[in-house]
Amino acid sequence: MKCSLIAVVLLSCYASLPLVAQQSAIFEKNQPLTWHIPQDAEFVPNSVIVKFHASAANTLSKHSAGLPAAAPLLTRFGVHTMKQMFPKHESTWLAGGEEIALQRMYRIEYSEAVSPLEVARAFAALPGVQYAEPEIVQKLVYTPDDPRLGEQYALSLVEAEKAWDLTTGSEDIVIGIVDSGIKLDHEDLKDRIWVNPGEDIDQDGVYTEADIDSIDNDNNGYIDDIVGIDLVGPTLVMGGTYYDNDPDPTPRGHPHGTHVAGIAAASGDNGKGIAGLAYNCRVMAVKCGSDVYAPSILRGYDGIVYAADNGAHVINCSWGGGGYLESQKEMIDYAISKGAIVVVAAGNTGSESVHTPGA
Repeated sequence: MKCSLIAVVLLSCYASLPLVAQQSAIFEKNQPLTWHIPQDAEFVPNSVIVKFHASAANTLSKHSAGLPAAAPLLTRFGVHTMKQMFPKHESTWLAGGEEIALQRMYRIEYSEAVSPLEVARAFAALPGVQYAEPEIVQKLVYTPDDPRLGEQYALSLVEAEKAWDLTTGSEDIVIGIVDSGIKLDHEDLKDRIWVNPGEDIDQDGVYTEADIDSIDNDNNGYIDDIVGIDLVGPTLVMGGTYYDNDPDPTPRGHPHGTHVAGIAAASGDNGKGIAGLAYNCRVMAVKCGSDVYAPSILRGYDGIVYAADNGAHVINCSWGGGGYLESQKEMIDYAISKGAIVVVAAGNTGSESVHTPGA
């Protein structure tokens, strides 16, 4: 019944459009499939990303797209959620004239036991759809569980001591750690945690209970994201929610993100633990790992967009996997267009195959 209702809403929205808009949505050509997906790829279950053409923009709302041809697919696959991924965005244009339009990207979640590949192919064939793709589950580039790992050979290999003669970083520089989360009270990280100035109610630069008011004060689409965001719910399957309404980016599963944050910016000259490479910079915690212990990253590219939108100068992604999707490229291009430097892992296996986001 819910799927039928969605279809009726979509049709009614479409019927009210001017004839010109209807015609352009029908006749615009679809983008050829550009997937490069390994046979062993793992997909986020029951979820696909669909981007609509500019010609269909007038048919779109936050939770629907007014394309009559989509109605049979909504019923066929049991679509229960269609949500605009980045509703507050507007088109950005690259120097070469390419448009980045994240506002036309939608995440569609469905209930039928059908491969995301099949669903994506079906939506990709619709008029008015620019591309449709499954979501690939990315894997953490594993860091050994060694509390003294940061004291080993890496700093000497990159000649960190010489760099520190020039700079040890600046609090004005924010490194977005898109990973499994960061332990906010870690003794070597607690003084390096980025605090969102738009959510810091008392403007003291410190995360306290006084800053929690259940209001999206900075109007970025997330409530109380004072020290970052949690983009993934308690399990690997999100169950229809875009994020779990818990802005606390503390890792409850894999500790990988805390390790990565320490390597990047653990406090130096404090007589404790280790020193990060840029130990006076701040780290933004963007949690894209589930609350169960698993070496998986979901919504990692959403995390890249969040970090870019909230002022990260450097965005670190110590994860990846096989395959290449157009949506991944577009979200990274967006972050770069905002001035961010996106740093990604090459992987630890020595494989020559495509490893995104690193290639």
